[in-house]
Amino acid sequence: MTYEFTDDDEQLFKTIAHVDEQMRLLKELKDKATLEIQKKMGNATIGTHQNWHIRWGSKSYKAQPEKIIPAKDAYTIRNKTIQVKRLEDDEEGN
Repeated sequence: MTYEFTDDDEQLFKTIAHVDEQMRLLKELKDKATLEIQKKMGNATIGTHQNWHIRWGSKSYKAQPEKIIPAKDAYTIRNKTIQVKRLEDDEEGN
């Protein structure tokens, strides 16, 4: 089944593409800052600053016995997200 969008809907696609790019750039920036903080903290779990409190916790897992998982029936569920990809490489309106 296919739904045919109209030209009026294109701004929705442009919005999603633009926000996706901004989120990617912001995630990179956050990841770099996080890595720098982690390097400076070393093995410390708490970091302090005049205006900030940093906590870098860890998770411990108990040993688990081996399990044999029973078979499951096949099923399909709908994704929660959509994928938007520009088909033509134009710079109009970006």
